[in-house]
Amino acid sequence: MRFSPPLSLLVLALFSHDPAMAGLTVDSTPLPRSEAPRPSSYADIVEKARLSVVSVYPATLVKAAEGGDKAFLERYFGRGAGEDNDGDGGADRDGDSREEKGKGGESRRSHGHGSGVIVGADGLILTNNHVVRTPQDSLADEILVELHNGRRYPAKIIGTDPLTDIALLKMEPVPEGPALSIADSGAVRVGDLVFAIGNPFDVGMTVTMGCVSATGRGGLRMNGPGSYEDFIQTDAAINHGNSGGALIDTAGRLIGINTAIRNAGGGGNVGIGFAVPSRLAVWVADQLRATGQVRRGRLGLDAVTSKPTAETPAGVKLTGVESGGAAERAGFKTGDILTAIDGVPVISESGLRLRISLFTPGTGGQATVRRGGETLMLPFITDAAPDDGGDGPVEVLPGITLAVSTDPKGLKILAVAPDSPGAGRLSAGQVITEINTRPVDTPGAARSALRPGVNQIRTVRDGKTGITTLRLP
Repeated sequence: MRFSPPLSLLVLALFSHDPAMAGLTVDSTPLPRSEAPRPSSYADIVEKARLSVVSVYPATLVKAAEGGDKAFLERYFGRGAGEDNDGDGGADRDGDSREEKGKGGESRRSHGHGSGVIVGADGLILTNNHVVRTPQDSLADEILVELHNGRRYPAKIIGTDPLTDIALLKMEPVPEGPALSIADSGAVRVGDLVFAIGNPFDVGMTVTMGCVSATGRGGLRMNGPGSYEDFIQTDAAINHGNSGGALIDTAGRLIGINTAIRNAGGGGNVGIGFAVPSRLAVWVADQLRATGQVRRGRLGLDAVTSKPTAETPAGVKLTGVESGGAAERAGFKTGDILTAIDGVPVISESGLRLRISLFTPGTGGQATVRRGGETLMLPFITDAAPDDGGDGPVEVLPGITLAVSTDPKGLKILAVAPDSPGAGRLSAGQVITEINTRPVDTPGAARSALRPGVNQIRTVRDGKTGITTLRLP
């Protein structure tokens, strides 16, 4: 039985056994915490960091007669109650979608812009998954990155991870800008001063300053059901076009990838921005670099956050254990309160999902469980979580396993768990073709169409169409 190392060691040691697959280097040196007066200017630190931040311009080859970007704009600018991915369509929304005529009646259409961060001397660039996506949720045909000196170069997509909204690019030739030093975001504290660097509204590289407002933000559903969130929240101004840009500390090191904002519906910054922490971004990037995909662990249980009471500790209460799954094999039971994994406290359902996902399938750890007034230590070995690579099985709706279907076009239901909100209403063999009147033929499209509350699911089986209403949390 194998157990995982602490998360900080996992990030630092991933792929270190193979020099050819060595992971990104992380600087774990803590910031000074003295009470001495702060400097009156961080210009030298910011000036150096700006050299490592790039603008990202995705483009797609389309027939001249094909439609516009309405669905794309709805996806990133009409997303739920005041939530908004912050970057890759701002120019498009204002009518600045650039188009050039190509060969064979094709056009090269630019879908807005975003930002990125050079993290490897060999040309590796971190950005957001949604920055490099088209209105149809496919990958852009071409990517151009613009360096600090205004020069533009092509870049290829090494891999993307929709569940954390991270993408890894590689540009050639090797960039003239330096790779940005990466800090361990696990040491970030509320109140730390930070700077957001990116290209908002395509006005040019811009720096804003604020502080860390919160850490460990999860359960926001920024990337739809099934996503993994551990956001750093900041009040440094983040606007459309900052997606994929750098959030740095006062030592000029990367602590997060700016990803999303929450606003009051007007589309502008209101001081609530979110960044994927460097620890998670590095973990994803190293896997994408090694294999082109991300493999995650899974226990097979349902849980809800459990607030502490006089009788029970803080943790997550198990509301269901999948038959034959890793959790059942380990001895978990419905009603257990899980309080820690490998000694690290677990205080929310989203935190538990994230923590388990970071185990490589086939490895495990030890859970601290409260059951009937007794504290138990349960060793476990994780199963593999469903893949989100496109054609493999995925879980977009809770408890429902899907796979891409080409005839009819949509997502075919492979299995429905007994505790799924779709149990008794949806069944294996049906093909989901629309969610909330929006066509869905990829997992990403399905996630974008789903929303908290009531959802209308259109299905097809044997030529017969049906509509099912599901309520999601």
